[in-house]
Amino acid sequence: MKKQERMKILLDEKEYELGELTLNQWNKVKEINMSEQNLTDPEFISLMTDIPLDEIKQATIPQIGFVAKVLESWFTNTTQQKPVRQMVEYKGEMLGLTQPSQMTWGEWTDLEVLFSQEKKNLQHICAILYRPCETYSIKTLERTIVKYNYDECLERSKDMGDFPMSVIYSSVFFFMNYAKLLTNKQKDSMEVKKKKMTELLRRTKGHTKKN
Repeated sequence: MKKQERMKILLDEKEYELGELTLNQWNKVKEINMSEQNLTDPEFISLMTDIPLDEIKQATIPQIGFVAKVLESWFTNTTQQKPVRQMVEYKGEMLGLTQPSQMTWGEWTDLEVLFSQEKKNLQHICAILYRPCETYSIKTLERTIVKYNYDECLERSKDMGDFPMSVIYSSVFFFMNYAKLLTNKQKDSMEVKKKKMTELLRRTKGHTKKN
């Protein structure tokens, strides 16, 4: 599995390597935006990088402004569609993405409820979509993941704050589109069944009158 290249920034002649944008960072920025607070450039850089505010303030104003713009672009880029990752190593454990064709009814309906909520609990969604692998092959991406259990996923969701935002965003986008497609197919199927039933009743009624 190809390792992601890490972005580096330079502040006050010190180089800092960034990890992937996490769910916790994403949620914090969203909460601040919703509360209509204004983050200063140094505060935003500190939030995105975990670099202490005092260290950031040692850099020049133009340098801080430049780094803040780079990080804003990096933050925005996270929401752009990327290939869905089938497996992700997280905190020393290999997690595998559940496959739509193998999803249980309970798993599917719980995800539907979580997706429909205005304020989506991405950590809970993440814990359902990506579950620990029992067996896996990095070469073929074939894997078997632990069976779905609501309570176990809810418990694991508490520890998903450091999960890469770009990974879950792409997966959520994929599953929401899949759900839409499935719903449309079910709707079409119901319409066909309804028409057949109406036609059958019409014929039965006509046959009864003749007799």
